[in-house]
Amino acid sequence: MFSVLSKHIDDLDKTTSLWESDVPDRVATIGHIETLVRRELHADAEVEVFGSSAVGTDLPKSDVDIAVNHDTIWKIWLDQGGDRDAPQDIVNEAIKTDMIHAARKVAGAIRRDPELKKRKVGFTIAITKCRVPLVRTSCEINGLRTGIDIVFGQKNGIAAAKWTQHMIESVHPELRPLTKSVKALLKQKGLGDVSRGGLGSHAGTCALVCYLNHVKRQMKDGKEGKRGEKDGKRGEKEEKEDGELDAEVGTVDLGEAFVGFLREMGKIDVEKEVLTLERWRAPKPSAWMTEDEF
Repeated sequence: MFSVLSKHIDDLDKTTSLWESDVPDRVATIGHIETLVRRELHADAEVEVFGSSAVGTDLPKSDVDIAVNHDTIWKIWLDQGGDRDAPQDIVNEAIKTDMIHAARKVAGAIRRDPELKKRKVGFTIAITKCRVPLVRTSCEINGLRTGIDIVFGQKNGIAAAKWTQHMIESVHPELRPLTKSVKALLKQKGLGDVSRGGLGSHAGTCALVCYLNHVKRQMKDGKEGKRGEKDGKRGEKEEKEDGELDAEVGTVDLGEAFVGFLREMGKIDVEKEVLTLERWRAPKPSAWMTEDEF
C-alpha cells in the first residue's frame, strides 16, 4: 500500500546522505573554525560537531552545530569546586560569564579571519542574552549558504548525537530516512522552528524512536504470541531496562511507519500525555506544567 511512498523516502535519504569525501568544503570550513577556536581559547580545546550533521540526519540546508569544551570555559565553576560532569543546567548558571567571554572572542576572530572571508562568511554575532550564549554565523559551503552555531561548555548535544548514532546503527536503521522525511515535512509546513513553537530536530528524532519502539514491541509480542501457541511459553524478553529494543526485532516499512507516526502524533493530547520509550503515550507526570500553568 505504501510502496511508492517508501521508495520516495528511501530516495530522499540516499540523495541527501553524504560522506566527508563528498563535502570537502564543509570539512575544510569546520576544520578551520576548529583551528581558530583553539588559537583564541586554548590549544587543547575540544571542538566537536553534534546535531543532525554529525549523525547523518541533516538536509542540504541544515545548520552545522559545533560544541567547544575546555577547562577555561568552566573556570568559574571549577574554581568553586564544581564538577564539570554535573547536570548541564546547574553548570550553565555558574559558567555563563565564561560562555559569554568565549563567544565574544570567537565571534570577533571569525569576523576578522581572512580565510573565512574567502568562504563568504556571513553576519557573525555573539548571542549573549539567552540561556546558553552562542556564536551564530554562516558560510557558503558547496554552493549553499549554511548556518553555523557554536556553543560553549555544553555536553548534552554531544551525548544526544552519540545516542542518536547508536539508535541508527544498532536499534532502528529506519530512523535516519524517517527523521529526514519528518524534518522535510515540518520545514515545508513551517512547523520546525522551535522559537515559534515548532518541533525541533532532536525532539522529532526522540518522538520517532518512541514510536518505532512501540511498533516493534507490538511486532515482537505478535511473534512471541504465535511461538507461545506452539511451545506453551513466550520467548525471552528482548527489551532492555530503559525501554530500548534490539535491532533483531525486525524492521518496519518506511512508508507505513511515516504515515503511522503522523497519525499517532495527531492523536496525542499534549495537555495530558507524554511520549516514552516504554509506552509510547503515557499520562503526563503531575509535576510537569503546561505553558499556561507556567
